[in-house]
Amino acid sequence: AQPSTKPTQSSMGRDLVARAGVALDEARDTLPGDARAEATRKAAVLRNAAEMHQALCGPRPADSRSATR
Repeated sequence: AQPSTKPTQSSMGRDLVARAGVALDEARDTLPGDARAEATRKAAVLRNAAEMHQALCGPRPADSRSATR
C-alpha cells in the first residue's frame, strides 16, 4: 500500500476543533442569558484558536514521518 499524501491536522489542531464543538454544543444546551453568551464566546475563542493554529502551522503531510526515514 502506498502511503497517503493527504495533509493531516496535528493532534493539537484536532483537539482544538473537538473542544470548540463540545463548547458549542454546551452553548446550545444552555438557556438564553449571560451563561449562554459566555459559552458561545468560549466556543468562538476555541474555534478561532483552531483556525489560527491551522493558519500558522498548516497541515502536515500524512507521510511526513516516513519521508524523514
